[in-house]
Amino acid sequence: MQRHLATLLIAAIQYVRWSQLIPMLTAWVLLLLMLMLIVAISFQEGLDDLLVRSEPWLESLLGAAPQVGEPAVAEAQDGAGRVDASGALELDDIDIRPWIVRGWLVLALIGALFDGVFRGRFSIWPARLRGRLVLAAVPAVGVALGLSACYLFGSEQFHGSLFSWLLLFAGAPLVVWLVSAYSLTVSAVLGALIDRIDSDQIGADPHLEALPERSDSGL
Repeated sequence: MQRHLATLLIAAIQYVRWSQLIPMLTAWVLLLLMLMLIVAISFQEGLDDLLVRSEPWLESLLGAAPQVGEPAVAEAQDGAGRVDASGALELDDIDIRPWIVRGWLVLALIGALFDGVFRGRFSIWPARLRGRLVLAAVPAVGVALGLSACYLFGSEQFHGSLFSWLLLFAGAPLVVWLVSAYSLTVSAVLGALIDRIDSDQIGADPHLEALPERSDSGL
């Protein structure tokens, strides 16, 4: 009975742990999307030439692009946004916030289940928290350099002061790294707590088999 309660407690802590990792994953996705967008804008001329040259090949492979007609205007349901005079659906934070919370909870559950199935089988992270923080800093520096390269070598002109753009190019990766530092620190603390609970159960009953050792709980 005590072992079952410990298993439920570990599962709950695992879920909380992954709920704190989702902000890190979301921040990295947004940062990479920002990098892709600025690269596409900065080298727009080259991308346009590439698309024009690849258009015949894409049409032969995928077929001709469908003709887009007039968009159908659907009446918005209560609480699902509003339709303006042009037929565009307008959403505000009241409409989007519940979906963000639901997505956060669902992704945390998926991560916890994935971690429970593949626990201890593989890991790309260093054993200690310090190593994970350094590893997270490497792509952040790479993104900052990539954004700066877009400013220096891109074909499009960036309007505004150089300082404001460099502040954005350095500040966005720094914010993402700080979010990652928070998520990884909380993950390491909760991972160590899970290992402590598991080891206490094994110490209380030597016949129990220990869970696979975590590779991401080192502080």
